[in-house]
Amino acid sequence: MNQSSPAHWANQSVFYALYPLGFCGAPLRNDFSTPPIPRLEKIREWLPHIQ
Repeated sequence: MNQSSPAHWANQSVFYALYPLGFCGAPLRNDFSTPPIPRLEKIREWLPHIQ
């Protein structure tokens, strides 16, 4: 393998880039007065769809 050719496994792969704050509906700013919300669980719910 050289710098210009990908590894063999990469030819059949799909890569996802998730922006967790936007994907999970997190607010832009933390108000420090509301209890934490486990938003990252939403990513786990989507795993069957993206696999």
